[in-house]
Amino acid sequence: MGSLFSKCKDGESEDFDDLNAPKPVPTSPAPVPAPDPNPPPRDPTPPPRDPTPPPRDPTPPPRDPTPPPRDPTPPPRDPTPPPRDPTPPPRDPTPPPPTDLPPSRDPTPPPTVFPPRDPSPPPTDIPVTPGLHFGTEYQPTHLDTFEVHVDFRSKPTKFDVDRRPFVSSGLYVDDEFPLHVALPKGDPNGRNLEWKRPTEIRDNPVLFSDGTSKYDIGQRSIGTCWFLAMVTNIADKPTLLRQVIPSDAYPVGRSTYDGVFHCRFWRYGVWEDVYIDDYLPIVYGTTVYGAHSDTDENEMWVALLEKAFARSYGSYEAVTGGQSAASFVALTSGVPEEVDLKSGEVTADELFVRMTNAHRSGAMVACAVPGEYNGHQGLIGNHEYTLTGTAVANGNHLFRVRNPWGGAREWTGAWSDESSEWSLVPEGAVPHANKDDGEFYISIEDFMQCFNLVTICSITPDFDRDGSEDTLKYVTCLYGDWRDDNAAGFRNKLQNPKYLIEVNENAADENGDVPLVVQIIQRTEHRRTDLIQIRCDVYKVFGSDGNMYIIDELGKKTNSYKNSPQRSFRYLVQPGKYIILPSAANAGDEKEFLVRTFTSGPLSQFKNLTHDSRVQYMHCDMDAMPASVSSKRLHSQVLMGNIREGVNAGGQVSYPTVGINPQFRITVNQTGFVQFQLLQDDKPEMVPLGIRMWRDDGNIHVPLTTPWINGNYRAEGTIVLMTDNDDGKFLAGPNVKADYVLDPGNYILLIHLNSPSDETKFALLAQSENKIDIR
Repeated sequence: MGSLFSKCKDGESEDFDDLNAPKPVPTSPAPVPAPDPNPPPRDPTPPPRDPTPPPRDPTPPPRDPTPPPRDPTPPPRDPTPPPRDPTPPPRDPTPPPPTDLPPSRDPTPPPTVFPPRDPSPPPTDIPVTPGLHFGTEYQPTHLDTFEVHVDFRSKPTKFDVDRRPFVSSGLYVDDEFPLHVALPKGDPNGRNLEWKRPTEIRDNPVLFSDGTSKYDIGQRSIGTCWFLAMVTNIADKPTLLRQVIPSDAYPVGRSTYDGVFHCRFWRYGVWEDVYIDDYLPIVYGTTVYGAHSDTDENEMWVALLEKAFARSYGSYEAVTGGQSAASFVALTSGVPEEVDLKSGEVTADELFVRMTNAHRSGAMVACAVPGEYNGHQGLIGNHEYTLTGTAVANGNHLFRVRNPWGGAREWTGAWSDESSEWSLVPEGAVPHANKDDGEFYISIEDFMQCFNLVTICSITPDFDRDGSEDTLKYVTCLYGDWRDDNAAGFRNKLQNPKYLIEVNENAADENGDVPLVVQIIQRTEHRRTDLIQIRCDVYKVFGSDGNMYIIDELGKKTNSYKNSPQRSFRYLVQPGKYIILPSAANAGDEKEFLVRTFTSGPLSQFKNLTHDSRVQYMHCDMDAMPASVSSKRLHSQVLMGNIREGVNAGGQVSYPTVGINPQFRITVNQTGFVQFQLLQDDKPEMVPLGIRMWRDDGNIHVPLTTPWINGNYRAEGTIVLMTDNDDGKFLAGPNVKADYVLDPGNYILLIHLNSPSDETKFALLAQSENKIDIR
């Protein structure tokens, strides 16, 4: 399996619903200005692009057929999102070869034909208040969600708020980010790099040229494919893009132009403003060294956004190689989910259905090729692509994929642009263009072989992955930190921060279930060196007496620690109380974190249990539930109390005081499975726990006396046998379980410890197929 890090660029995605529309095709780029007289030798000339490609898809997010005059301000865009294996090997940071740096061109190229753009005026800019507003009330957001931000940090650090630079005269210069800081190692191929403004290299630079499209994104010599893949995704989504690039981001060509470019990236719950000067790295005198517009050389938004992202992390090298999940979070604030194609967790048919539904739900999808497939039938190893759609052709399941490099670097195997497979497909059945636009079809079988990772990115999760909106629009943001004794690591997990939440019945579906997505994000300053292994557990609370919580860990078999900026987990729960417990793998790892929950209704409470020393926990064990009932909804009841010497501590049957042990009358109205768990509080020395049960034929006096217990200890017809034919359980440990199938009637349950001198707090948890009465 290849590295999880990508060093090149990725492409964009398009909604599956657009498959029946004409496929948009990129236009040929404008001629590159003549290079310096003595540039270093260049790579071979790429195949010429079609000079008159068909117009772009007329339906927005792609653009409309009648473009308005270009607006220097970007159309609105949407906001941004998340991680991976504990210690993923860094992806090869090698950028694409410099073949798309000024190749030799026809001196009189045909005129560039641009696709039509959306004629509707861009929506008004989205106001973003710097910093955070903590409170207890959910507030609406521009993403049609409702958020509440709660600060549970013990030693909070401030959120930096960047202000627009004051430029009294001339043009802004960022003295902290000159060329030698932005690219400290220069160009690995030895080309001369210069720092120039767009006004120095273009006659008519603009921020946006007739709006934006996924075909705008082009990559050159900087390995940011993992970032550009997600930029490609939001390029056709105006609401998302406007959140990142506001309307007044770059007024070049106007009287207010001062050399400043403004954008926003989402980090740790906050849309952070980033301001840069508009100097760009240039080679050959006028050619942009990094990301650029592939449709109009005068269009600057792609190059400036890449520079701003590099500035936010310190240099272009700092953002060379990365994870699409992390760039998605930064650009949208959404929730990414990764599918490891080499783990065997998903079949080809399952993946096809899931990707089809993902596009129907509006998700954005990136995919990666590992290093071992570099050069295989046109693929680029250690590189991020964008999965832009799915299709079925003559019964064959196909994925539509785009390389952010654009041009001719496409898949050349089965179902590629010129492959023979298309000759058997009726014309128009699957829209596709035989163009060197970086986009191609590939069969699901070849995709599963040649790609190793898929990243699905949603603003709000499609919980059941059916392609329809799940309305998980209530986002609860809990800010916490691992500090001092609460940085307890894995071995003392319950000493880590703990947050009690309550899920309401109004969030449940028609089956009474509540979809719950939990995301944890660690606060980092450096993308690679500042990460620790994290996870976030959810515990169901079966009962509580105020200070003692009876809990069971959900997802314990699938949750694991990973060295990732963020992680997300999905659960199907029932209304009730739950404890969220974020933890780092190693004790002493101190860091701030953000936990976000996504639900279809507001949480009725969120409470910090971290520093309450009175709170204790008892663990029940749901793993041993019989397979015949494990998938059923069970009724739960908890009774809590204390066993005290001289009061109700009778010990086991060999003691004459056995009759004073706690006893419970059970009434069953319908035959069914019942499990009893007896739990004790956590203490240095656990005491043995015991359970026995007898039938009550109506002639038994309760409480049972010691003589009666001695005489009926194993009496056939009176003692109730468990499903394993045992007549009782008596074990040392934190809990003991007894499984029964009970017919209608009354029963007496007795619990006991080893000796009359043993003491403990206890909880009796009963789970049953049908409601039973315990008293």
